[in-house]
Amino acid sequence: METLLSHHKRPLTVIYRAQKNIPKILLQDNYKVAIRIVQETVIAKTIEMFGYPIVSTSANISDEPIP
Repeated sequence: METLLSHHKRPLTVIYRAQKNIPKILLQDNYKVAIRIVQETVIAKTIEMFGYPIVSTSANISDEPIP
């Protein structure tokens, strides 16, 4: 993962096959979950303060440009 991140300056989304403990509301129809990997210090510290991942909807419609 570190090698992959070294080539990306923007946030990176990785698609994983969901494990059984992921709530179904967070899954795509094919039981996959998208996880956004961020490198911004403010976001990383916010996640660290919460002690848990942050769950959110996408900021853009699928296959549309980033807003």
